[in-house]
Amino acid sequence: MRIAICDDDEQELARLSELIAKYQLNSGENIDCRSFQNSTDFLCGQKGGEYALILLDASISGKSGVQAARELRERDRNVEIIFVSSSPEFAVESYSVGAYYYLLKPIEADALFPLLYRIGSKLSGQEEQGFVLKSRKGVVRIVFSRLEFVEVIDKTVSFHLADGTVYEVTAALADFEEKLLGRSEFFKTHRSYLVNFHYIQSIGINCVETKNGHDIPVSRQRRNSLQHAYMRFLSKTETEILRNDGQTGRGSGGVERTEDAYGGAWRILLVDDDMAERTYWADILRAHGCMVQIAKNGGDAVKLAAKEAFDCVLLIFQRWISCFWEEAPTGNRESSARTSGRYGNSSGIM
Repeated sequence: MRIAICDDDEQELARLSELIAKYQLNSGENIDCRSFQNSTDFLCGQKGGEYALILLDASISGKSGVQAARELRERDRNVEIIFVSSSPEFAVESYSVGAYYYLLKPIEADALFPLLYRIGSKLSGQEEQGFVLKSRKGVVRIVFSRLEFVEVIDKTVSFHLADGTVYEVTAALADFEEKLLGRSEFFKTHRSYLVNFHYIQSIGINCVETKNGHDIPVSRQRRNSLQHAYMRFLSKTETEILRNDGQTGRGSGGVERTEDAYGGAWRILLVDDDMAERTYWADILRAHGCMVQIAKNGGDAVKLAAKEAFDCVLLIFQRWISCFWEEAPTGNRESSARTSGRYGNSSGIM
């Protein structure tokens, strides 16, 4: 796995390099790591595909981290980006470019190693299940994890992959529904569209926006079931990750876990200025076995997050929802909870 570290702080650059070297030693994974102290220098000559993972300082000198990530996304849609910062200031904006995670400095092994493990596992082919398709371009293999969405127009079914490749076949969407809808990550949003939950950036009232900027229609009849199915998918995905990691009693990448940090129900901080919305989402989350704390505004949320650790912070303001997901800290529970995330902005979820 090729990793680029971009940080203008020499000490942080050295620390991240040291952590990655330690992870490589513990995991035995082959890692090629390069360091950059300026985002402009990093972007120079980047055509896309050079790196699997970028550790990017959100406030790096040169172009800002978010601006640099936005330019990088134009060249490489598949690279994973983890923002590192001394402040949560850029957390929300970072997910507009499909950030995989947002970590607060100083970066610790118990926060970084699980992310390296997951990304490495993905690259090693553990998610390479798929099916063979006889398309107009010839016989191809469609990998489920790379399939962003499917659409049918005038008896032509188009399979849109995350890298922008499109394969077409003359058929009906129903011919593929059993194969795709039998998997938890696919959902039929409209009679002519199927979408992969892994690529959802936001959910609006009438459409879903994917991380690559595609707008997928959502029919009125499927709107509520889409929202509930997506919440179940997020809950199931994170629960499975924790269960798999916990089977050995150690965190991903060989990091020892504490029972206090990972045992029991998920602790979620729900932030919303609308009482009806707070009640709606709190009921759903508690029905899934989550422990929910409620804040009426951002100020109250910051105070609560400073007092205790949360596994997930759910922000809902003016019909916008953002999920910031992080492994619970293993250190002092009185310290500020790190603001981290996996899932991008999702608008209009009611």
